[in-house]
Amino acid sequence: MNPNFPLQNATLLIALASIYPLQVHAAAGVAQFAVGAVNVQRGAGIVPLSKGQSVESGDTISTGPGSQAQVRFSDGGLVALQANTQFAIRSYADQGSGGNADSFIVDFLQGGMRAITGLIGKRSAANYKVNTKTATIGIRGSAFAANYNTDGSLTIGATQDEIVVCTNGGCTSLTVGEIARVAADNSTPTRTNVRTNLPLVEVRQDPQLAGNQSGANAPVAIASGLSATFAVNDGGYSGSSILSSSFDFPFSDGTGTFTGGQLVTYDNESEDVIVAKEGNQPGSFFTLGAPADADFLGWGYWMSGSKTEGYSGTSALTDVHYVVGRPTPSVSMPTTGTASYALVGGTAPTANNGGTLLTGQLVSAGLEVDFGANQVSVEVNTRFSSGGSTIDVPITGSAGISGSTFGCGGSTRISGIFTGVLAARAGLVYLKEGTPVGTVSGAAGFVQSSSTGLAVSLPN
Repeated sequence: MNPNFPLQNATLLIALASIYPLQVHAAAGVAQFAVGAVNVQRGAGIVPLSKGQSVESGDTISTGPGSQAQVRFSDGGLVALQANTQFAIRSYADQGSGGNADSFIVDFLQGGMRAITGLIGKRSAANYKVNTKTATIGIRGSAFAANYNTDGSLTIGATQDEIVVCTNGGCTSLTVGEIARVAADNSTPTRTNVRTNLPLVEVRQDPQLAGNQSGANAPVAIASGLSATFAVNDGGYSGSSILSSSFDFPFSDGTGTFTGGQLVTYDNESEDVIVAKEGNQPGSFFTLGAPADADFLGWGYWMSGSKTEGYSGTSALTDVHYVVGRPTPSVSMPTTGTASYALVGGTAPTANNGGTLLTGQLVSAGLEVDFGANQVSVEVNTRFSSGGSTIDVPITGSAGISGSTFGCGGSTRISGIFTGVLAARAGLVYLKEGTPVGTVSGAAGFVQSSSTGLAVSLPN
C-alpha cells in the first residue's frame, strides 16, 4: 500500500465490499484529469491514477491533500473529486454501451464530490445511488454536490433539478439551490442555508506543470480548425488584454500544437498571429475530449509566453489564461431557445496589482444563454486572500453571440467559445479591472445543464 494513501476506512470498505460483491470488472469511465496524489485501488493493488487512464467497476479512487480528480463515465456522466476524498465504484453497468441493466452505485466515503449525471440517471433513475456513511443520495435530476464536514456531518446540495436524500430517519427532497445537512444515519436530513463547503468541479488553485514540457519524448499533436482566446494580465489597463480577432471575440480557424499534455502554440494564419507558451515555464491544461474531437474544449494557464504578429514582431506575455476548442458548426448552432451551463472546471484566477501577482480561488460560475436574442449572461465568483482579509471579486457581464463565439469589451472583458452539437459546451476567459486586488483574470469551462426550445435554422 502506498504510505501516502492510508485507507482510513478500511473496515467500512470491507463491509461495503461484502454488500456489493465484485463479480465482473468492466470499463466504467476515463480519468479526465488527476492533479497531485491520486490513487486507484483495484483488488489488492494500488496504483497512481493519471489522465486518460480507465477506471472500472470495483475501483476505489483516493485523492490526497491538495489533489483533485475528474472521471467521465461511459454514459457521459461526470464525477469530480476534491482533496482527501475516497470514492468507490461498487456497481457500474451502462446498458447503452452493451452492458447489463443500468447500474450506478457508488460509495462516497470521505471528502467532497460533485456529480453531473449521464444517461444512466436519465434512463434508470432508480438505479443511480450514491451511498454515504449516513445517507443515500438518489436523483430526479442531473447534478448535485456533497461533502463531509469536520464534525462528521454531511452537506448535500442540488445544483440542477431535484435529488432525494434518505437516511434511516426519513427522506428529504431538494430542488435546485436547496441544501441539506445530515448529522447521523438515524436523523432526518434538514435543510440549511450553509453552503460554504460545497465542492466545485475541478478547480486548480495553483498552476502546475502538465506532463513533460520538453525533450524528444514529449508527445506532440497538431489540430486545425480551432478557435482560441487568451486573457493576458500584466496589471495595467493598456497591457491587460484579451487577445482576439476583434471586439473580444476569439480567434477562429487556427492550428494548435499540443505538447506534453497542453497547448504550447496557437497559429491563426488569417490574423497573422502566433501565440506561444514560453519553454519550460509552469503551465496547466485541462480538456473535455481530445483536440481532434468535434466537441473538443480545453482551458489552461501559462506563466509566460509570447505573441508574434505580422510585421509588429514578437512581444512577451505574462500571466496568460486561455481557452481553445473546436467551435460548434453553424448548422448545429441554436438560433432559438435558452440554456443554462454548469461549471466543469477552470484555472485558478490571478490578480495583478502594480506587478504583484496574487493567486485566488474560483468559487463558482455559470452561464445563462438566450440564443434567440444572441446574448450570454456570465457570472463568475472569485476569492482572494490579501493582508489577512478575504476579498470576494464577482465578475458579471452580458456578451453578444457571433456565430459560435461570444464576447464583450470594457473594464470587464469576456471572450468565449461554444463547442458540440447545439452548443453543448462553452469555454471563456474573463478579465476585470479596477477591483480591490487589481486586475483579475481567469478561464473556465462549462457544460450545458438544462435547455428549453433549442432549435437550429434549417437551410432554404
